[in-house]
Amino acid sequence: MPHLVSWLPKCLHWPFCPGVFIAVLAVVAGAVTFWEHPPRWFKAISICVFLLLMSAEVWMMGKDRARNDSDQAQARTTSENNFREIADGIRASIADSDRKFAATMGKENQVLENITGGNSFAIVTPQVW
Repeated sequence: MPHLVSWLPKCLHWPFCPGVFIAVLAVVAGAVTFWEHPPRWFKAISICVFLLLMSAEVWMMGKDRARNDSDQAQARTTSENNFREIADGIRASIADSDRKFAATMGKENQVLENITGGNSFAIVTPQVW
């Protein structure tokens, strides 16, 4: 069953985005401003509503900041882990390449020793016919 208020913008779903309570506060302030001679009890209630809306806005900003900090920390940890895996892969590739290079050079040295005679010396003897 779809959510009953799914047609509302995302910022109007709980928890509200920062700024929603400020917008409500502006509407209430506008309504209070245009009432020329409000009763004393209405002034007291409107001040309480203003303080409540202001406190709610600060609270929402704190929740938003905490969620953002948590998301950033998680993204940073994920990135560091990914870079660590990449670095480990590069190290393994370099080690494998070094091992293969050493094996190739060993075979090359064997071939060169076979062609040149290794540690043996050439002897030149005159041949008389």
